[in-house]
Amino acid sequence: MKYLAAVCEDDARLARELAGECSRLLSSRGVEAHVDVFASAEELRSGLGKYRLLILDIELPGENGLSLARRARAAGSKAAVIFVTGCAEYALEGYDVQPVHYLVKPVDEARLADAIDRALAYSGAP
Repeated sequence: MKYLAAVCEDDARLARELAGECSRLLSSRGVEAHVDVFASAEELRSGLGKYRLLILDIELPGENGLSLARRARAAGSKAAVIFVTGCAEYALEGYDVQPVHYLVKPVDEARLADAIDRALAYSGAP
C-alpha cells in the first residue's frame, strides 16, 4: 500500500517543487509514495481522509489551510500536517490542529526533510 500525500498550494510552481521534493525524500527513506497536488482547499476536500500526509499552504483562495486542517481533524483524520506559508503570524493558531511542522517560505530543503521525517514518525511508514 502506497503512502499517500497531498500538497495544497496555490502557487503552481511551488506546488510542483514541494510535491517533487516530497516524493524524492519519501523514496530516499524507502517509502513508496504517491503525492497529489491541489491548488485549493475545495479541490482537496472530498478526498481529504485518504491521505497520511497533508502539506498545506495556509493562505489559499477560498477556504484556507488552517480551516482545511481543522476540517480534517474534525472528521477524525490522523494525517500528519505540515503547514507551508509566507506568514509566520499563523504559527500559534496553526498548532491547534497539531501539525508536525510549520515551514516558512521559501522552503529550505533541509527543513522540509526534517518535516518529512517528523511526518513519518507521526503517521508511520506503510
